[in-house]
Amino acid sequence: MRPYCPTLLVALTFLAACGSSESTQSADTVAATTAIEASTIASSTTEAPTTTVLAEPRTYDPTKILHEGLLYTAGDVAIGTEITFTATDKTRYSNNLPGFFSVQNQASGDETLLSISDLSTAFVFKNPLDDIFAYGRDNAALLAATDPTPEDFFAYFASLPGVTVGPITETQFAGFTARSMSYEVGDFAGVACNGPKLCLLTTFQPSGISSYYNPGDSGVLYIFDVAGRSILADVIGGNGGVEFIATMTIGN
Repeated sequence: MRPYCPTLLVALTFLAACGSSESTQSADTVAATTAIEASTIASSTTEAPTTTVLAEPRTYDPTKILHEGLLYTAGDVAIGTEITFTATDKTRYSNNLPGFFSVQNQASGDETLLSISDLSTAFVFKNPLDDIFAYGRDNAALLAATDPTPEDFFAYFASLPGVTVGPITETQFAGFTARSMSYEVGDFAGVACNGPKLCLLTTFQPSGISSYYNPGDSGVLYIFDVAGRSILADVIGGNGGVEFIATMTIGN
């Protein structure tokens, strides 16, 4: 899935630079105060200790990139526990927002390798073909346009327009017992939100992140539990996400 934040209405700008300015705010406060202030995580140091705690600048700075070979620790903002990983040659940027973590090769987010979402805080769009631009920064309207995440997320996802899925299998993800399902996104009649590309809307996090897919996207979804939370991981096909997982640890 690709992240979209209605704070910024510029196509191909990575729109994860939104959310609350304080991670301790309640969900209601976060929903009411979507802003450019963010916990976009990155490191700009050329020499770093063995483990680098990712900074959380209040304004997204695309010049702050991850450095290949360095070990990074993202705080427990996204899924309630730390995520530790080693940057690869394709993980240049990363984001750690309430309910959402991602790594990508471009500041635009167009080459997302991996995204992780907390399904316990997520909502899904009632109309996946909706025009996300119509909502602007109105989180209240976005909440009205969404429903709580269905208990069977895989069944919900398989029912989306243009989506073809494979069988559900038992597997592992970063050391956790998980269920997985491959997917391919074909043609659908939607509204463009990523340049000229049509967008199939899926989840919305009250921190301000909406997720979408473009025709031609493919990958594997994983669902697993972390400390009582249902977590969704999406490994985008062909972008280096599989290699990245091998470097990642969730929790201590």
